Amino acid sequence: MASLSIYTCFGSKVEVLQAILSRGTESLRMGLIEALAGARSREDALTRVVHS
Repeated sequence: MASLSIYTCFGSKVEVLQAILSRGTESLRMGLIEALAGARSREDALTRVVHS
């Protein structure tokens, strides 16, 4: 029954996958922005990105 309820929000497995990938991409983008926001140099920026 639980597997059927997901299709009330998504029309297909492809739409579910697209939503997952979109959310993951957005999460990575926000992490990158946050990591770079306080960087004091290129080296610091790279270190922050790697650790994020």
